[in-house]
Amino acid sequence: MSLNQIVNVQITRETSTPTQKGFGTLLIVGDSDRFGAGERVRTYTDIEGVTTDFTAGDKEIDMATQAFGQEIRPEEIKIGQLEAADAGDYTVALAAIQLVDDDWYGLAIESITIADNSAVAAYIEARDKIFFAFTGDTGPLDNTPGNIAEVLDAAAYDRTSLLYSGDAGTTWGQAAWAGGNLPKTTGGITWAYQTLAGVPFDNLNPTQRQNLEDKNANHYTRVNGLNITRFGTMSSGEYIDVIRGSDFIKARMQERIYQELVNQDKIPYTNGGIAIIENLMREILELAVRNQILANFTTTVPDVLDISDLDKGNRCLPDMEFEGTLAGAIHKVKIVGRLVL
Repeated sequence: MSLNQIVNVQITRETSTPTQKGFGTLLIVGDSDRFGAGERVRTYTDIEGVTTDFTAGDKEIDMATQAFGQEIRPEEIKIGQLEAADAGDYTVALAAIQLVDDDWYGLAIESITIADNSAVAAYIEARDKIFFAFTGDTGPLDNTPGNIAEVLDAAAYDRTSLLYSGDAGTTWGQAAWAGGNLPKTTGGITWAYQTLAGVPFDNLNPTQRQNLEDKNANHYTRVNGLNITRFGTMSSGEYIDVIRGSDFIKARMQERIYQELVNQDKIPYTNGGIAIIENLMREILELAVRNQILANFTTTVPDVLDISDLDKGNRCLPDMEFEGTLAGAIHKVKIVGRLVL
């Protein structure tokens, strides 16, 4: 008689995990078309790989150099190609790229035209990603009607952040900004007050700065001897870290609950089963607090007796809710002091 007949031990490994959406990966899209027909995107872990595939003078090399050249450098970036068949339309290229590789979060393109940047901004707005638009046009400085900052601000895009640089097209400040900050912990940074290696600052007069900021356009300036970005906003006026934090909570909560649905033979449609889902929600929300995305949160879940027969019949659990208070960040400080004898 074997021991197995007396003491039968069966161990199930509940370790299946869905792909975890990355929030540190930058996609650069250029038009050098070096990959050959049909190949849309490649992944690079260092600049040497980029210089092997591209030729001196290709903007992809320049943009990748800026991304990899920051103090905190990305583990990898992706470079996508605009092919001749796309007829210069970046949105067509992006749709083709996403079909083969959608595992990226930040986007930068080599074009700095109003038409291309506004078209890509509209495309990205419907997706859980962020577009780092870029301009060197003087229109936003002078408040010229129809400038790119005005166009994006009027559309109130939550997923496009515009950076102005007088050297746009020569240096690539948006690639440096994204490449150096996307790898950092979601919620752990504000996109203001960041120094961009290899990017010259702009000497803007007060009117030019105000014109940019009135249209929620970011710029790179020098304050008290330090080069810094200001103020880390989307074209809607929302802060980049808020959008990224919201995307993080959504993705991690989807992944965690899906993992449990796959690994468990069954989660019963009872108050106990609802509590399992609530605990998974709380697990992710507690992570968001640790990452400084949220300051605190509350959850609200239904009683199984209050759920309709239709939802139960469809095996759909509705009305699982949470409310979180954003941790935010301090960008300005006001101090009032009093000195007495």
